[in-house]
Amino acid sequence: MVEITGLVLDNVDNGQYGAIVYIGDADGNKVYTAPEGINYVDLDGKFKIQAPDDVYTSGTKYLYSKNPKGGNDVKKQELQPYTSYQFVWDLKKAKELVSVDVNAKSLKTQCDEKGGRFNEKTKLCLIDKDNIKSSFNWKKTLIIGSVILIVLGGTILYVKSRKN
Repeated sequence: MVEITGLVLDNVDNGQYGAIVYIGDADGNKVYTAPEGINYVDLDGKFKIQAPDDVYTSGTKYLYSKNPKGGNDVKKQELQPYTSYQFVWDLKKAKELVSVDVNAKSLKTQCDEKGGRFNEKTKLCLIDKDNIKSSFNWKKTLIIGSVILIVLGGTILYVKSRKN
């Protein structure tokens, strides 16, 4: 037996798992029946076909790759001894990159925006307690608490006066 190896890739070098590769005549007809002369591509896009010893001497034969995405498209290469084959299918559309804007702020800039002092040696931002803004609103809480106490006190006095 003779081992024939190669790759089936897309146009950005991704292996085409499951693609069929087989040995055929000039018209694309399979020359051998499975398991000889036919193979499926592995995850890396590699294939190995086992063929009879007379594969190179019994007339001109071709190695075919069927379109990995289906359909009737095939690619062929003439079978020759001591050759590794590669089929490349144009399946991926290249995306054109027009421009990229990147806005980056240094640690010092971020620290300054927070109102802190940046330490160059430790690369730490030191923020004073006085500069920290609390999200808790003490004034509002004090007013609401006072209103609640007045209402509660008034209710207690009213209930006591009704009992007597």
